Amino acid sequence: MRYLRCLILITAITSNVGADTLTITYLDPNRTATVGASGFATVTFLGSITNNSNSSVTFEMLGGPQPPSPYTAGFVSGVPFPGMTLGPGASTGVFALATVTINPFDPSLPYPGSVNIVFPAVDAIGNTLGESPLSIEVLHGVSEPPVLLLLTAAFSAFVFLFCLLPAGKPLGSR
Repeated sequence: MRYLRCLILITAITSNVGADTLTITYLDPNRTATVGASGFATVTFLGSITNNSNSSVTFEMLGGPQPPSPYTAGFVSGVPFPGMTLGPGASTGVFALATVTINPFDPSLPYPGSVNIVFPAVDAIGNTLGESPLSIEVLHGVSEPPVLLLLTAAFSAFVFLFCLLPAGKPLGSR
């Protein structure tokens, strides 16, 4: 009988080990952001959370760039304190789980760069109930001149070559 109690206790302890209580699923966990000389870039991660347990779970999502990243200006969780409660087997449906703001172009940083985000769902005492890593590749966008500027330059070249140069004389002769 004593061995049977030990076997039941070991089975109860090990049955909770392995699968996460929550499954966090992102539509696209690996994103790309292109930054320019002015303005911030915003990346929103859409996804859902499913409770895999047989009881209600209350949690919040904490975290951010790991390690801290000079590319990142801000980070907003879709499930901040005080969190949310999901019933047994319930799912949230798709919503914005995280929003990351990327700094404008900084010439002191190498491009392309990357931001890795650790974003676990934790309970009230800090136990991790589930997590799924995120990443952002940060690219530097080359700004193109406005179309009006290109058209003006082309027209000026046309006027110079065909109107201002004397007919029949090579460009280098006087």
